[in-house]
Amino acid sequence: MRVRLQYSSDLEETPSVMSKILRTQADNLKKAALLLDKSLDLIDIDNKYIESSLSLIDDVRKQMNDIDLMLNDCGGILQGYVSVKKQPEITQPPAQQPATVPQSTRGSWNPETKTYNPPKTDETESE
Repeated sequence: MRVRLQYSSDLEETPSVMSKILRTQADNLKKAALLLDKSLDLIDIDNKYIESSLSLIDDVRKQMNDIDLMLNDCGGILQGYVSVKKQPEITQPPAQQPATVPQSTRGSWNPETKTYNPPKTDETESE
């Protein structure tokens, strides 16, 4: 049974992490190739070893499937890394200053009378 493992790391560490995983898969591929060579040797020695060779071939196929799955995962991760690196760096826009309302257009609160005095307009100022 295969399970998907997930963890996070710094974006800049991605190539290094993938390199380690790919190096492991390269080693696994070499081991699978050696196993295939043993299978060939058994066939070359005598036909009575064909069943043993078939068993080794099946093991090689399973190992190569596992390697392929890991290569697919690594390829997807590295493709995502390349896509992110190609995007222009997003910078935070400067904080917008709240709009200021000119003092003349603001109303005022009179704490003594507990009333609100509406803003003066051109019409009320001329009265």
